[in-house]
Amino acid sequence: MTSKAAKRTLVLVALCGMVGLASSSLRHARAESPKATRSRGTASNSATSTANPVGIPAPYDVPMTEAVVNLYNLARHCGGSIGMSIVDLRNGNTVVAKDAAVPMNPASNAKLLTAWAALQALGPQHRYLTGLYGTIREDRVETLLLTGDGDPSLEHQHLYAMVAELRLRGVKMIGDIVVDQSRFDDRQEPPAFEQQPDEWASFRAPVSAIAVDGNTVQVSIFPGSPGAAARIRAVPPSVVDLVGTVGTSVATQVETVQLEMSPQKNGRLSGQISGSIPAGSLPLSIWRRVADPTWLAGDALADACRDMGLEVHGKVRRGHPVRAELLASHRSAPLGQLLHALGKHSDNFYAEMIFKGLGAKSGPASFEAARMRIFELLAEAHLDAHGLKLENGSGLFDADRMSAGFITSLLAAAASDPSIGPEFLAQLAIGGVDGTLRNRFEPFAQLRTIRAKTGSLRTVSALSGYVLGSDARPAMAFSFLVNDVIDAAVALRQPIDEVVAAATAAARLPAALMLPD
Repeated sequence: MTSKAAKRTLVLVALCGMVGLASSSLRHARAESPKATRSRGTASNSATSTANPVGIPAPYDVPMTEAVVNLYNLARHCGGSIGMSIVDLRNGNTVVAKDAAVPMNPASNAKLLTAWAALQALGPQHRYLTGLYGTIREDRVETLLLTGDGDPSLEHQHLYAMVAELRLRGVKMIGDIVVDQSRFDDRQEPPAFEQQPDEWASFRAPVSAIAVDGNTVQVSIFPGSPGAAARIRAVPPSVVDLVGTVGTSVATQVETVQLEMSPQKNGRLSGQISGSIPAGSLPLSIWRRVADPTWLAGDALADACRDMGLEVHGKVRRGHPVRAELLASHRSAPLGQLLHALGKHSDNFYAEMIFKGLGAKSGPASFEAARMRIFELLAEAHLDAHGLKLENGSGLFDADRMSAGFITSLLAAAASDPSIGPEFLAQLAIGGVDGTLRNRFEPFAQLRTIRAKTGSLRTVSALSGYVLGSDARPAMAFSFLVNDVIDAAVALRQPIDEVVAAATAAARLPAALMLPD
């Protein structure tokens, strides 16, 4: 082991000690270092099971053994369990398989399955449709119906664009605004989200057939001069009633703004705001989830109508589709592009919206119908779903279970399918370049050879994806799922990255060495 790797091993083992590892484990870690175990393993094949617990075959063992054994030992010494799978996609060889069939919490690696299933079911060119329906009589629409089919990317600016279409058609007055959420069932909270019921952050937003701005409101605070009250603006303004003030402090003080949300009986929000913001600082924006997406969508549309000069005489209310003319519409970007939010940025809201939308094959979409649809797609693709537990599409909380071997089989299937493979690869983060991997694998940024999906929870560290070969095609698929490493999940990223770095070297070995026996 290099001196740098040895120091990191001791640091990580010390970290594990802080969360309950006995001092005897530290002595065991030193005695069972990868260097020591590897040297014993070369003396006798009988020692291989303890010296090299992952049994990497030649010629892959040269660049990878030390890194893989180091990761395995560190995860174990942190009190955790680890599933590892590396497959050579050029010949189907299994390079690493350690507890590869054991279902584990994949964290956000679950988004890989959501993305694959969406591409399979809908196709990369699928676009979501949001429309305004009604009947124009002279210059008035008595009932304006807003309906949609689960576009995760719908923003209030798209509502303004549709209202502009109404104006071009001569509309000047609107009666009632009716919000139709019937393409999704009434369950708006994804499974397992109840584990954190008091969280108002945007990542825990509800899902709905019409979802504006990720079903969140934005509260922006603009500093004034020292001692003066800051200006506060909510978007959309009709959804949240703000109570309280924010002061403007001198430039040297720190920002102390706090915003507490609570639902009102009418489905809208009440926000208690306080604290201070330094003079001369940039405006501060805070996003909070809404309690009821229907009122967000309806009030945002009403605000857009008024801002565009249309009079609104009626109320915002729930409703169902009726026979009426499509007056204005918005189509999303293609699905292949929307999936970048999953793979590159790990957006939980996009994942849950796309996941649930898969359940709309017959009747309103539900999470259970989406789950069943994904199992159908896996069976059609002849992918073994043994041990797979699928509750939500984002991997948030303690919900899903899948094995490292299942993930590499999914990655292999996607890479070999020309109808979805390019878009599936493109939505993944590029090591050292963008998304959640922009600060990892920086030495490989120029080559752009590492494409992967991260996964992080308090006790979970996961990474799954591809290493590209010299021909720029996926050469290896890998998956690492580390569970039960309390407060050590982040620290294990570097050892995982070292294995992937070693896999890039193996992916560039001469092709003749990669031929099956």
